Amino acid sequence: MAARIFAPAKWSGAGAPEIESIAYTAAQTFKKGEVVQLDGTAGTVVVCTANPQAVYGIALEDAASKPGNSMGHSGKVKQVTGGNVGEVSVARANPSTIFSGLGTSAAAITQIGTDYGLAVASNVWTINNAEESTVSVIIVDVNVTENIQFFKFLTAVLELP
Repeated sequence: MAARIFAPAKWSGAGAPEIESIAYTAAQTFKKGEVVQLDGTAGTVVVCTANPQAVYGIALEDAASKPGNSMGHSGKVKQVTGGNVGEVSVARANPSTIFSGLGTSAAAITQIGTDYGLAVASNVWTINNAEESTVSVIIVDVNVTENIQFFKFLTAVLELP
């Protein structure tokens, strides 16, 4: 299967996703579409590990991609004022936001209503359709033709304010 990153789904009647710009913990290298969580009491986000049990949302951009990071012609820059912006835009995981992505098996109508875990390899997340014990998401719909699974994060794993 071709890679497809996790992203908020365009869903009739769902409204716009809640998006927040939040600081990330130093040295993070996560990519757009990765699942992030809060870093303890620091108030910053870090990338999750597979089958996360605490989810803040989905990164909408790579870490270190805002102004001041990886400046073109940085060797010729004489002065940097204010440093870089150490934040990332995140689509918040909440009880109403629906996300889309690929699973480890083909999308099927029988998956609707089933809880699954999540897998990650090379910064690309997938719904782990074989993991039904350590779960993070529930499938709410599928597009069998495009092989897309639509999901919400389970309330038990949400890091809500």
